[in-house]
Amino acid sequence: MNARVRRIVAIALMWCAVLVIGAVGAAHAGPDATLKNLETAYNGESNAQNKYLACAQQADEEGYGVAASLFRAAARSNEILLNNQAAIIKKMGAMPKSDVRWPVVGTTWRNLDPSANQDEAGELNAMYPEFTREARADLNANAVQAFEYARDAEAQRSKLFAKAWGDLGHMRGKSGTYYVCAVSAFTMETPDGSKCPDGKYETIK
Repeated sequence: MNARVRRIVAIALMWCAVLVIGAVGAAHAGPDATLKNLETAYNGESNAQNKYLACAQQADEEGYGVAASLFRAAARSNEILLNNQAAIIKKMGAMPKSDVRWPVVGTTWRNLDPSANQDEAGELNAMYPEFTREARADLNANAVQAFEYARDAEAQRSKLFAKAWGDLGHMRGKSGTYYVCAVSAFTMETPDGSKCPDGKYETIK
């Protein structure tokens, strides 16, 4: 192999190494990405909490007391999730910040409509699974747990909203009762120890 060929081979190998390193870096973005993901999740949960409190007020005004209780339970679920995320953000040396916007809500029927809750669907199907993958690659077990709690809590919440939307007549009248796990933020119609570590429930009416 002459000198010119050796130089060409060396340059090719160098560029291959650069591409491999870049791919590895993209696959494992590191602690900064996990922190950014936590901050994104914290902001999202903060806005969701504000939105569901407004939805609860709207439901009360329309006479849907049970739906109002469901929205209050959802708001409390969001609060638990954002508190979980805030604790990890602080542990990583940063301060949790959120840009809470004034919520725009419609009628209770519309607020429960699955097609009107695309933000949560995106978090459930795309955002949180990706955040979990990156946190796992970063070996941040606390972040992995927080993201998994959020994913499961939002999946269950979506089911409860869809059920209420499909049977809105039974959401009228006095307030209902829901149970929110103080650890995982999982929302239930009846207490379920398998869904709540240590059995720490909060009763929301």
